[in-house]
Amino acid sequence: GADPLKPFLLKLHLFCSSPHPPDSGPLTLQFCKSPEPSERQAVRMMPGADPRELMVGAAPPQMAMQQPANDGMAMLSRLQAVEVKEKANLLQEVTALLGDEIQMANKYDIMDTAGSTHFFAVEKTDCCRRQMQTMCCHDCASWEVDISHTPAGFPANPFIELKRPCQLTCCCFNRPIASVVDKRTGEKIGSFRDPCTCCSLRFQIRDERDEDVLLVNGGCCQPGLWCPLPCGPCAEVNFPV
Repeated sequence: GADPLKPFLLKLHLFCSSPHPPDSGPLTLQFCKSPEPSERQAVRMMPGADPRELMVGAAPPQMAMQQPANDGMAMLSRLQAVEVKEKANLLQEVTALLGDEIQMANKYDIMDTAGSTHFFAVEKTDCCRRQMQTMCCHDCASWEVDISHTPAGFPANPFIELKRPCQLTCCCFNRPIASVVDKRTGEKIGSFRDPCTCCSLRFQIRDERDEDVLLVNGGCCQPGLWCPLPCGPCAEVNFPV
C-alpha cells in the first residue's frame, strides 16, 4: 500500500538554507588559485619563540575536516535532488501477500542522484499507531521519524526529527501537520501540511512561522501511485515543486 511518510521525506531538502533557489540550475564551484610568490607574506620567528603560537586562531586540521563532514544542512544545500529508498521488511511483505499487512517500522536511505547515501531515516512510531496508518482514521494517527546524517568515514549524527501529533481530522477540517525539528538545537525548522484533496497527493511546505513557501503536487495520474512495482514507470512517483 501507499506509504504516508515517503512524500514528506522526498522533499525534505527544500528546507535547506541554500542561497540557490530550486530552479536556479546546477551549482558552480569556484576555485581560487594560490597567491603568487611575490604576494605571499613572510612570517618571521624571533629566536626562542614557540612555533605553536603561529597557529593561534586557526582551527586544528582534524576539526576543520570534521565540521563540513558533519554538517547535515550544508550537505543538503549542495544536493540538487534526493532519492528516498525504503528498506524492505520481510514480515510486512509476507503479510501483505496474505492480505492482512502488518505495518512495521519503516526505514529509508536518503541518497543523491548518484546513489550515495547521505542520510538515514527510521520511523519511531509504536506498533499500535503504525496499524492505524492503514485504517479509515489514518489522517488522525500520529507518527515520528528520526533522520540521521551519515557522512562517509564518520559516525551517524542526529539531524532532524519529523513528527505529526494525533489530532481529530475529518475531510477538510483540521488537516494534519507534520513539524520538522532540528535535533541538535530543538528549534522548529518548518512544517508540512496535507490539504484536503479528492485523490491527488499535494503538500504545503511552510517555514518556521507556518507560512506557506512551496507547494508540492504529485497529482493523481502517476502509475506508481496506483500500481507500485519495482521496475518501469510504476517504480517511481515524481513530486513537482
